Amino acid sequence: MGLFGNGYNRPGPGVSKDQPDKKGIMRFFEVFGRDAGELIKANFMFLICGLPTLAAVALYFMMPSIIFILLIAVTCVLTGPALCAMNYVIIKMARNQPGYIGHDFKKSFKENFKQGAIAGLILGTGWCMLIFSGYIYLTNMFAGKFSLFLVFYLFAAFLLGGITCFVPAQIATVELGLGDIFKNSILLTFGFLPRSLPAILVSGALVAVQAMYFPISVIVIPFFGFSLPCLIAILIVWPVMKKVFVEQSHLDAFKEDDDENNTKE
Repeated sequence: MGLFGNGYNRPGPGVSKDQPDKKGIMRFFEVFGRDAGELIKANFMFLICGLPTLAAVALYFMMPSIIFILLIAVTCVLTGPALCAMNYVIIKMARNQPGYIGHDFKKSFKENFKQGAIAGLILGTGWCMLIFSGYIYLTNMFAGKFSLFLVFYLFAAFLLGGITCFVPAQIATVELGLGDIFKNSILLTFGFLPRSLPAILVSGALVAVQAMYFPISVIVIPFFGFSLPCLIAILIVWPVMKKVFVEQSHLDAFKEDDDENNTKE
């Protein structure tokens, strides 16, 4: 079989379609154990699309400069749609829906390119401002001191982390305007703290550790560097999204393509 030719979630002997999903950490191990190979493929495709951003990030770490900060933000116009596509294929894994990684990823990337590119530019700019302001904070007279700036910084990081968790997942699954998607993301972040907080902390910590231990982390990044944090965040926040949109009668707005077995729900 080709690299992107294998389907995931194929029904087989011993698997009951009515079997209830496991909960909590056991659900993570269930999905990860079943779809580890597909997560590697999704991560690989995301990395291909995100190469310009990764190159800009590497340049920034080698030579910290506002120029490379701006370059990171601009290159996120490609990373944004790729992040939406990765969310889409991983949401299908979490929902036990069959599909094909290559086809599903490319389909979602194309369909959501406009919204994903704009969202990527906004999120990329936000993260770049946060990183640059953090660098300034650590290298000036306020370093090591607890200040109002630090409180604001942590709040901004939490808010941006929540938006990053919810925006790509909504773009990939729900027919809404980008303004509504960002508004929903803020409401979901603060309205469901027991879900959003651990999703932000765990997925954010995984990304931060990879950045801190770069280049040693290159042994992990090509395989699970981004798909693993994405899977963890989705397993935590997707039940909230499903509940909210169904209760608010947005179910009919879900993007569907049943004939091609690529329903976005």
